[in-house]
Amino acid sequence: LADFFQEVDPENLEELTRKSEGMREQILHANIPTRLIEEVTRHYDRLSESLGVEPRLALRSSGLYEDQQFSFAGQFLTKLNVPRQQFFPSYLEILASQFSTTALVYLAQKGLSHRELAMSVGALVMIPARTAGVMFTEDPTGDLDGRMVIDAAWGLGPTVVEGTLVPDRYILAKKPEIALLEEHISPKPFRLVSAEGSAGLQKEMLPGPENAQPALTKEEILLIGNYGLKLEEYFGEPQDIEFALDNEGNLFILQCRPLTVSRPQPEALSCPLVRDHPLLLDHGTVACFGVAAGPAFVISTEEDLVRFPEGGILVARHTSARYGSVFHKAAGLVADIGSATSHLAILAREFKIPALVDTEIATHVIKTGQEITVDADNQRVYLGRVEELLKVPTRKPHLLKEMPLYLTLRRVLRWITPLHLTDPKLSDFTPESCKTLHDIIRFAHQVGIAEMFALGEQARHEEAYMVRLKTPIPLNLYLIDLGGGIEEQRRAPFVSPEDITSLPMKALWKGITHPEVSWAGPVTMDAKGLYSVLTRSLAAPTAQHSDFWIRTLAIISRNYLNFSSRLGYHFATIDAYMSEVRNDNYISFRFKGGAANEYRRVLRARFLGNVLTKLDFEVEVIGDLVVARLWKYPLHLMEEKLDMLGRLMACSRQKDMVMGDERLVDWYTQAFLEGNYRFIGEPL
Repeated sequence: LADFFQEVDPENLEELTRKSEGMREQILHANIPTRLIEEVTRHYDRLSESLGVEPRLALRSSGLYEDQQFSFAGQFLTKLNVPRQQFFPSYLEILASQFSTTALVYLAQKGLSHRELAMSVGALVMIPARTAGVMFTEDPTGDLDGRMVIDAAWGLGPTVVEGTLVPDRYILAKKPEIALLEEHISPKPFRLVSAEGSAGLQKEMLPGPENAQPALTKEEILLIGNYGLKLEEYFGEPQDIEFALDNEGNLFILQCRPLTVSRPQPEALSCPLVRDHPLLLDHGTVACFGVAAGPAFVISTEEDLVRFPEGGILVARHTSARYGSVFHKAAGLVADIGSATSHLAILAREFKIPALVDTEIATHVIKTGQEITVDADNQRVYLGRVEELLKVPTRKPHLLKEMPLYLTLRRVLRWITPLHLTDPKLSDFTPESCKTLHDIIRFAHQVGIAEMFALGEQARHEEAYMVRLKTPIPLNLYLIDLGGGIEEQRRAPFVSPEDITSLPMKALWKGITHPEVSWAGPVTMDAKGLYSVLTRSLAAPTAQHSDFWIRTLAIISRNYLNFSSRLGYHFATIDAYMSEVRNDNYISFRFKGGAANEYRRVLRARFLGNVLTKLDFEVEVIGDLVVARLWKYPLHLMEEKLDMLGRLMACSRQKDMVMGDERLVDWYTQAFLEGNYRFIGEPL
């Protein structure tokens, strides 16, 4: 299964269909465990004994996520009117339906893997349904607030859920009590019944007078409505319910799942008729609100689906759930026959695809290849692309938010991200107050940094201590020596650069203090650069002037350096190790921020990225963030790289203020590589 799912490409329907058939064949010819056969046979005997007759069964799938987080509407097989001798072949067919083309595409869209494919099969006594249908305890299109919808037809339920005919529709009020408000009776030319003497179903034609009769009496409508209200109250949300009534009028609730509701955008409902585009359709039933445009693709057979275009409008005779296999590519749906309660309509709402069904003539007036606009909000289809309608915002599905991994992360996120310890000066900034991982990290970081800076003020430690580096450049630099980073005899509150014995720190400092790098005088900037700096400063009014040259900290040893600096508004970190052992050597550099606006900060980041690439670093630039890495260089080259990195950090400070033009990125790059660290002769 794992290998099979790794090879599945939902975009290639032809290849997917071939692999799907292969997997289903394996399951259909699988050996059923002897113990399972014995258990089923025993329970079948007990059931037959209690009923006094050997019953026909309905076998239905029950997948791990089916009807819970995901509807799986019409994706898995249901076998009806199954005799004893067909039980196990039918069971295997249902298991194999997990690997149908439509089910595999659905699984891929929902981010489900083979591990979430566990499925059981429920076996129920077949109900000789006189009438069957679907009830939504809220209008699925969101059009009729506080009302229920019942669709019903003669015989067994597949005619309603598969959209092969137009069912009767009943609209009910929910408050103050269940009441029938509207009924729309449709001709129902046939019904599905259990086949006599064989498995499966058969179609039975109905004469004119009978097919025009309502499928439900008023009493039955109110009975179904009251049960729907109880189920909605029990589950705490609107429900999609399948039901059946036998010849004695007994009601059976067959299935219940959470209801997906589509609501129109308020501005969409006020759109007038567009006069300068031919109107192809002006009626139908809304299955999902919204507006979509694209090339029409009229489906004649399921084989046509492999040619369905990206962004196409699916035009079909009826609403088969198998058409859902192209919903990841479809922009809209229009169908001749069907209802808002069909499986395909449920999928359309789940995927937020504008859909219009029960149009009667869509496949006759729309041709494959025509550019059309579906205005489901107003039950219209136009020839051509109607731009004024497409400006109305349409809600798109958040498929990521439906995935099991996302839902699991949402549940654990409350123990990870919220931050309660925001101010270290408050009395509750303690380990006992940590409620999340974010709190623990915040507390550990704050206490750790405070402890490092306290090292120099506490009694001198045998292994590590902190001192300030005396330097004429405006860098408030403190050193924490872990051992071997500063000459032993120079242990004092202040040290000079000559006292540093840390190999990476000496190399970096050589670059920072390079004689051609200027630390004196203000940076020259244009008016826009000045404005962007002032704007950014005003946007952070809580920043104090004393924070501008905040402490720069270097943790050092003979071979190691961790250098963290904040110069003004940008932050830079270097983590490096260098020794005679080449394979241990590395430099990791991270830079972000600046005083200017985002555009100028991004230009400086690109300049830094260009130079670092030329210096053989592996570089990633995202916005104003620069991440660069280099490793396994010999000692003398490591010294050179850190020297150049020091020069780059020093001469690029505040350069975001002057970088107001794309062309400057290449000029500054070339100037630096030529040793023009003062950037004399800037062209713009």
